[in-house]
Amino acid sequence: MSNEPSPLTVPTGIPAVDAAAHPPRSQFSEVLIVTGMSGAGKSKVAEVLEDLDWYVVDNLPPRMLMPLVGMMTHSGSSIYRLAAVIDVRGRQFFNDL
Repeated sequence: MSNEPSPLTVPTGIPAVDAAAHPPRSQFSEVLIVTGMSGAGKSKVAEVLEDLDWYVVDNLPPRMLMPLVGMMTHSGSSIYRLAAVIDVRGRQFFNDL
């Protein structure tokens, strides 16, 4: 074990955080959509999710969500946990989903 400090944003040893941070499982995939107003903390959420080994795409246009999720389902994909950060100002494009 290294004496270097952990690069994680979320400290380890917090039972609630440790219990919620499941390792990726190959038998199912998870998709999380993060939305909110400007200044609501979407970027901070994205940073924490990256630290928890999620594949995060920030500032994703809503129309790109379905193709991105589709890429996860291809055989050989190593992405099991995807978080898409989408600005709510693009809500008019959600009707197309």
